[in-house]
Amino acid sequence: MPKLKLITYIIFTLLLGTSYHARADHSAGGELIYEYIGDSTYRFIFKFYRDCTGIEASNIMYMCGVNNCSGTNFISQLTKLKTLPNGDPNGRIIGNGCPNYLNTCQDPAATLPAYEEWWYEDTIQIIDKCTDWVFSVAQSSRNTSANISANAVDDLVLIARINNVDATNNSSAYFSVPPVTFTCINTLYRYNNGVIDPDGDSLAFFAQTPIVNATCTKPVVTTGALYNGKNPPLGLPGNPFQTNNTYSLNQANGNLSFVPGELGPQTVSFKVEEYRNGKLISTVMRDIQIRVMNCTTPPITMEVDPNTIKDGKLVNGTIEACANDTLEFCFDVKTTDITAKLAISDNHSFSIPDATITYANNASNNVRGCIKWRPRTADSGLNILTISAKDSTCRAPGVAVTQTFTIPLYINYTPKPSVTTPQIFCEGQTVGPLTANGSNLLWYQSASGGFGDPNAPTPSTSAIAQTFYYVTQEVNGCTSDRQPLLVDVKQGPKFNLKRSEDSVCWYDDVLFYNDISDTALYTRSWTVDSGRIITGNRTDSIIADWSKSGLRTVILTMANSICSVSDSIDIYVKPTPVSYVEMKKYGCLGEEITLSPYKNDHPTNYYWSVDEQQIYDTSYVPTYKFKWNTLGKKRVTLYTEGKNGCKGNTYDTTISIHDYPIADITGPDFNDICYGKEFELSSPEGLRYKYSWTPPLSYIGFDNNKATVRAEQTGYLHLEVTNIWDCSSVDSFYIDARPCCEVIMPDAFTPNQDGRNDTYKPLKANNHSIISFTIYNRWGQQVYQSRDISKGWDGMFKNTPQSMDTYHYLLEYLCNGNEGQERTEKGNFILIR
Repeated sequence: MPKLKLITYIIFTLLLGTSYHARADHSAGGELIYEYIGDSTYRFIFKFYRDCTGIEASNIMYMCGVNNCSGTNFISQLTKLKTLPNGDPNGRIIGNGCPNYLNTCQDPAATLPAYEEWWYEDTIQIIDKCTDWVFSVAQSSRNTSANISANAVDDLVLIARINNVDATNNSSAYFSVPPVTFTCINTLYRYNNGVIDPDGDSLAFFAQTPIVNATCTKPVVTTGALYNGKNPPLGLPGNPFQTNNTYSLNQANGNLSFVPGELGPQTVSFKVEEYRNGKLISTVMRDIQIRVMNCTTPPITMEVDPNTIKDGKLVNGTIEACANDTLEFCFDVKTTDITAKLAISDNHSFSIPDATITYANNASNNVRGCIKWRPRTADSGLNILTISAKDSTCRAPGVAVTQTFTIPLYINYTPKPSVTTPQIFCEGQTVGPLTANGSNLLWYQSASGGFGDPNAPTPSTSAIAQTFYYVTQEVNGCTSDRQPLLVDVKQGPKFNLKRSEDSVCWYDDVLFYNDISDTALYTRSWTVDSGRIITGNRTDSIIADWSKSGLRTVILTMANSICSVSDSIDIYVKPTPVSYVEMKKYGCLGEEITLSPYKNDHPTNYYWSVDEQQIYDTSYVPTYKFKWNTLGKKRVTLYTEGKNGCKGNTYDTTISIHDYPIADITGPDFNDICYGKEFELSSPEGLRYKYSWTPPLSYIGFDNNKATVRAEQTGYLHLEVTNIWDCSSVDSFYIDARPCCEVIMPDAFTPNQDGRNDTYKPLKANNHSIISFTIYNRWGQQVYQSRDISKGWDGMFKNTPQSMDTYHYLLEYLCNGNEGQERTEKGNFILIR
């Protein structure tokens, strides 16, 4: 049992102070990998390829571990295994020679190269977390190589890196195909290391300059080998040894091809990086030495027969298939040399261990291999099957070069759709179709067999039962296994809904109740269609009413921690008529008032009561027009009743009838007005009256019931007076804007003592100074003369009434009493009796 070391980073001062190299061996190559065991514990395996012409392999090797995060480091001792994990003895010979030709591991005098493979291991617990743990093994005395300078440090150094922060339980990738030992000069060679990752992570493949030195401190410093001078120059990526720049390594699958152009041993190195969720979590290396020999090998090819592929497809050289489907296909390994005897091997026991591979026509120049494989879910992702073909005819000098081919197998895995199970319902509960999270779902009634339905089933809740349903999803053409979903129907609440009325009018109270007593274990909730709950929303009964007509539904929902079940009962709501009148709230005496009743959508009778008016109609009439000739409040009442028996409300309102305001303009005497004269007009002032004087151009200014006017044009001034009830009265005042020096003489007068127009005198002349006012009859006889303009002629002369006739007047006056403004007016008039 390998020993377990808990690394506490105690510094091994004796080892760290000196080299941790093993004693000298002839080092042809090696690889450093690791396996996660558990509880932060890793098993490191160092495979050492020993040149059999050198000294024996050491029993121990040393490995350095450096934490590039903290700088701590340690030395681990790797012990040579006696027996390999598969039961084989340690130290097997790796060589490509023919059985009848001895190699250097069988006979030191032989010419065919070969190597021994020795395994070393140690088990280490790595507690501290770091994204860059660096582990290195350094073995002295590399073999002489045609492409590496002998003047450089000649250690064989292998490095592995661990990121135990982003991947706490990761095992590294490993190499499943033995390293190549020799190839033939100027002959195309194909090879693949058969790298496999046990965790299914993404891999990337790189060529690397061989490392000849590494430090055991932070940071870890490595030294790459120096290449010998060649033409064309040696170096990466296309010419690590003399291949005339034909060296090609596919970073995606690790396929390697080249045409060697120089005899002798050539050293090459490979690095494999492992990624998870886009982060680098591991790096391992393989370092090998290839012998280029003076030999010829017939070209070998390998092709997949696309016509043999079942439950898969060939896409750009990769066979794609679905996990849990049985994939079958065949491939042909051929050579044009009819005498060739091809020996075929593969790494399926590592890359696809559950597969079965059979070969037909072995030891011929055309071998067919057929594969049958049912990949598991764990096989999803890229799997690379490596096929090795060797011509075993064993022509001199006994070289049987192995060509390596790869068949990439990409396994698409479709997980089961996500479901919530069990789904628990109550007996009688209304449920919808089952649901699942996935793509291209198919539903089944059984765990196997039958046909899937893309329409999700709706489980029945009519009886207490447990029923399994099954569902799959399809992604990228791959169907998942069936995901079971349990539907568990349990006993639910009971209902017996009743109501106090079968039909009601708007706003009538109705009692609804569940006539079942055993409801205490459930929460209760009522909903009413377009109505309102007055009381009892969370109890076994409610009182509700409606303001909308039609068939309405009342629902009672009872729920517990398992389910929620509802039952319903209907009730018919009849429309109730609306009593409403649109009308003014006040009006004026004698004003026409309009009454407009609301029109109900259903047959309705209208019953009116209007003060001082009569309405005999009981059917709907859009408008009524009335006038009230008395003041005060007038009552208007409307009652409606639907012909369905529903009684409407009584609309009761009043309208106030008001009197008109006083509009009475007072101002100066007519005779006192002349052009340009300013004067004031007024009307009686009322409480909260509004006064409107028009036209506005006639005013100097106004203040409510008063207006200041300048007589600039002849015409009427108007005043509209409005009270707070919008009742209005109008009055007018006439302005004669004659010139101020002008007098107006009547055309006639009637001295009959009736109190009207009984004297003849000037009009609107009171502001003038009269010099003389004289009247003559038709014969020129003077019948009247006076300076008092206010008296006038009364139609008498010498106490005798004069006859009806035409008379003449002569008026002499001073305009506005101003000296120098003397004026004379003369004319005719008629005395009428």
